[in-house]
Amino acid sequence: MTTSVFSEILEEVVQSLPGARGAIFVDWEGEAVDTCSTIGDTGIKLVGAYWGIVYRHLRASLKKLEAGSPIEVVMSFSRQLVVIRRVTDDYIVVFTLAEGSNLGRALGLMDWAAGKLRAEM
Repeated sequence: MTTSVFSEILEEVVQSLPGARGAIFVDWEGEAVDTCSTIGDTGIKLVGAYWGIVYRHLRASLKKLEAGSPIEVVMSFSRQLVVIRRVTDDYIVVFTLAEGSNLGRALGLMDWAAGKLRAEM
């Protein structure tokens, strides 16, 4: 199987953090550009599609409030953490982790990954 530079970046993020479930790089429509996942291809693509929709709605709402575009969104649930990081105006990366994972490390990895993904575009 051929890997892309994008999948290599996502794999480094996922393998660098215990509890990581997956990362997906998606375009403005929620379409997967590339993935790395421990929850399967379909599962991570659903994560990207659904959280992509949430991000688009949040972005539209914040534009109305003149708050600017969200750079990073962190959501904590009873069984998982979700981090969304803007790469460009048209692309985001979504990272899903088990609850109790090191959020500070996850945020640092997402910042690093966004920069690397942006540089490779």
